[in-house]
Amino acid sequence: HNRQLFRPNIEISFTKENKIFDNKLAILLHVIEYDGTVKSACEKMGISYSKAWHMLSDFEENLGFELIDRCAGGESGGASRLTPKGKKLLDKYEDYCNQVRHFAEECFNYCIKENF
Repeated sequence: HNRQLFRPNIEISFTKENKIFDNKLAILLHVIEYDGTVKSACEKMGISYSKAWHMLSDFEENLGFELIDRCAGGESGGASRLTPKGKKLLDKYEDYCNQVRHFAEECFNYCIKENF
């Protein structure tokens, strides 16, 4: 049982000068898409509203496209959804992460696990 727990742990992020996209932002995008508001997503994730907007704005500024379609609040409240490019990026990021993790697992099994 303990031998099965011994495995690689891969964390993937995209950077320019600083980290601009990682698993935390990916989760935030999923929750925004599911809940329909940034505010609700922040509450569920336990991050501040300003931090979430900073993460989103930093990414959008660095790569030059919007992740979120914003609809200003009002009497019925605001709403947010992923843009088509935002959805595509999220899908491709997850596909990339799955492939890297699969490769890491195979490499780990060959290089480490089989030898100990």
